[in-house]
Order: sequence, then structure tokens, then C-alpha cells
Amino acid sequence: MPLDKHKFKFQPHYIGWWTHPEIPDNKISGTLFIDGNKMWIELYFKPNSDDFPEKIETLIGCTSGIDADGKEYSANISVEGLEYERWCHLENGLWHYTYSVSRMFIYENILQRDNISSICVRANILDKWCSDYLESSYVAIPYEHIPYGHHIIHHTLPHPINIFKNDKLRVSLSFPCAYSIGGINQYVNQQVILKISFNNRCSFQDSLSYVNQIQNLFYILTNRVFPIDYLYSEDGRNVFVYKANEFSLYKFIEKQPDLTPHVVMNDFSDDELTTIFKKWNELYSEHGDALNSYFEIHTNIYTPPSAKIKGFISTIDSLSKEMLGPKSGIDIETNRAKYLLQIIDKYNIQSCDANELKTRFLKVTGAELKTRFSNLMKAISKYLSDGIDSDFVTKVVNTRHNITHPKANMQPCFPLEDYCRVASQLNRIILTHILVILGVPEKCIHKVLKASGCANTLS
Repeated sequence: MPLDKHKFKFQPHYIGWWTHPEIPDNKISGTLFIDGNKMWIELYFKPNSDDFPEKIETLIGCTSGIDADGKEYSANISVEGLEYERWCHLENGLWHYTYSVSRMFIYENILQRDNISSICVRANILDKWCSDYLESSYVAIPYEHIPYGHHIIHHTLPHPINIFKNDKLRVSLSFPCAYSIGGINQYVNQQVILKISFNNRCSFQDSLSYVNQIQNLFYILTNRVFPIDYLYSEDGRNVFVYKANEFSLYKFIEKQPDLTPHVVMNDFSDDELTTIFKKWNELYSEHGDALNSYFEIHTNIYTPPSAKIKGFISTIDSLSKEMLGPKSGIDIETNRAKYLLQIIDKYNIQSCDANELKTRFLKVTGAELKTRFSNLMKAISKYLSDGIDSDFVTKVVNTRHNITHPKANMQPCFPLEDYCRVASQLNRIILTHILVILGVPEKCIHKVLKASGCANTLS
């Protein structure tokens, strides 16, 4: 039965027969459970031996689900990345095994994952991000007379919006809708689909990297950290719906049932959006690893402050690599300088060799992290609060060094009780820098920074 992607909803569980692709005749009874972003499968069978694998790469299920109209449909499911959790020995030789599931595909016909032409993203927050545009599709038409008890709604399907394209892909928003006409409840159900189309077909894994890149940008454009409801692909030959177990990806996003964006699409002009996506693509091409590290922190609410400081400083190190300062003389006030001078005095090193050592190890080149970090902050100084200055840079870089090298004691540094506050300040600096680099309008930057401290925000 064809999948209805636009009205699709995952069932809380799927009951059916499951087989290993290499042993198709060995059918196992089991139920796949979905609870938010967590997934697991419970299997009931009589094993050929007491040894059952702790890890299973893939199981194929023949199950059923209920569509949006309440009708049952057959569902072909592939569950992957199964990790053993627990087992129980029941009567009559029956065993009950429970495995966590990393990812799942519900598909039509044959699942093909290495021939992707487009991938679509469904996330509820996009409906609210585009709410003004969706509302504009309702057109008021005056009537001289409307029959008593009648209401007339004029709705025109919104045109898709092409946001960005380059030689690899195109990003667009589409606005499918469903009508309910007749009876007491009459309505238009609208939703927003983010579509990434590839100029050349790619593997599903490659398509996920682009989804991750665009999702991270929408974290910024909404100033919210949100989970994806599901992904789907359809191109006539390859139709499937995909869902990941966020726990297996080390993502722990705080659940918000009615998440509202702090910045919406209408806050940007069409040209501004296109420019933002273009600059984001350029920024990711150069600093992708650092940006991924930055957003990994935001999608794991259990990241400790010390790890945040290390990760944020690494991101700043990458983003500021071209923000060099002028070369200058030897700084003899640093711990490294003091230690080297002690060595020179202790071993009575000759003057010419001592000067060579000082030049090689103490001369300021302008490429030092503290210098580049200070230059980054100068570029966004009008958005920074008091107390974030050159002294802050020195202390926080020393703090990162002490965290990374536990036996080090570089001074001055921040005490442990300040780590949460310092991590928050670093995050604000990075976010502000990214917003400025992308050319986000100043009014939107202030909206994002004003939302600081709200749940599921970046700032």
C-alpha cells in the first residue's frame, strides 16, 4: 500500500513477523515500539542455541499500521543497529529478547538507500516558522449574501519557495494541505515540508549530512533546538520514511510539546534568506567539523560545563583562524616565558642561544588563540555584555588548557563554580559571531539574544 507521507504518523508500536536478511525463512514474532525519539524491539522465539547475538545489523519486518483515515495498511519495515538490552526465559523453551533500535525505514516495494535524488524533512516547528505565509493563502472574498449557518473559506495552495541552490543541491519549502469538507468539522490542514534536492544522486548517508547541515541552520533561524519528526524520500523508484533513535546519536533534546520559534520567516526578505543560506554553505565548507561540534553540544542537554568550554573554545579556534593580530615582541609575563627564563638562568645558557630560544618560543606571531579570540570579540563588541573583555579571553583560554591538561595550573583562570556561566557566555559569543557572519538583520540578532535563557534556545 502506498505511503501517505504528508499525513504520516508513526504508530506507538508495530506487531509482525521479523526476519534476518540472510535467513529469510526463519521468522520471529516481535513488536517494534516507538516512544518519542526512543525505539526498541521485543522478540519472542525459540533460539537454535542459547547464544543469541548481542548486536544485529538488520531485521526486516512484515507488519501493519493505521493511516490518518483510520484504515489499516501493510508496512514493510527495516530496523537497523540493534543492540542487546535484556532477555527473559519463558515457558516451553520460548525466549523474550529486547534490543534497542538505532534507525528504522518504512518503505514501499524495495528499499534503496544509495540512489537518493531528494530528501524531505518534516518538523512541526516549520509550520510556525512559516505561519504568516500560510495565513496569506486564505483569501477574503466579499459576498452579498451567505446562507444562514454557512461559512465560506477561500484557500489557495501556497506556491513553493526556492531558498537556495548551488552546483550540488537545491533547498526549497513546499506547503501541502488536506481538506476536510462536509459534516460539522470542516478545515484545511496545512503543513510545511523542507525539501533538499540533489543535482546528482547520492547515498542516503550523504543526504543525511546535508540534512544535518540545514537543520543546524534552522536551529539558528528559529533560535530553537528541535527534533525532526521524520524524513522521507520519494522519486518514483525509491519511497521510504526514515526515523532515527536520537539516543543512539547521543542526542538528548528537552521535550517541548508546543515549541514556538523566536524568529520567523517573515523577519527576513527573500534576498536575505538566500544570502544567509549561501553564506551558511560557505561557512560549513570551511568549518564543518567545528560547527558540528558546536551543535552536538546543543543537542545533548547532559553535556557537562567543562566539555562545553572545551568544545566552544575549539569552535572559536576554528572560526577565528583568519582573524590574525599584528606580530609583536616577546611577552615575558606568561607562564611559559617565566619557565623558559628559569631554564636559561638555571643552566647558564649563553646569550646568543638564549635569544634564539626566546625568539622561537616566546615571540608573539599574531596567530595565537588569545589574539584571534580577542579580534573575534571586537568584531561583535556591540552585542556583548559588560565583563566579556580581554581579561575574559585570557582566563577562559587558560581554563580550557587546565581542563584539557589536568596537571596544568595556568593562571588566571575561572574556578569550577563559574563553568556554567562561562560556557553560556562562550555560547553567546559564538552564536552572535555566526549571526553576523551570515548577514542576519540586526533586529533578528537582538531577538535571538533577547531570548537567552529560554528552554531549547541556542542563546
